[in-house]
Amino acid sequence: MFIIRKAIEEAFVQEQMNLFKKRAVAFILKHTDHQKPEAEYWFDERFKQAQLYNFQTEKHIMSFIVAAILLGENFDSQPSAMKILQSSQMTSDKKSEALKQFVLKKSEES
Repeated sequence: MFIIRKAIEEAFVQEQMNLFKKRAVAFILKHTDHQKPEAEYWFDERFKQAQLYNFQTEKHIMSFIVAAILLGENFDSQPSAMKILQSSQMTSDKKSEALKQFVLKKSEES
């Protein structure tokens, strides 16, 4: 039987996190005016924000980052966004999907 030790698991998780951050920062650089150090910091801050709303997967976190790019980094203080993000009735998947619909609606209004 193959046993994965905690240290090996943690190293694997950290490597995957580094790869995700690299992809996310590349996305941020492509779609904003940020320079690399600023984009890395910006990612770290949005990542922390997304985790406050129980977003854990890459898909969920990227939906949060896209919303922050399109609506501003403090979009989550808007009452309509807060209603979605702070809902205890929605799973993270449902919050992520509702957030996408919120962004689409806001972009159509602009």
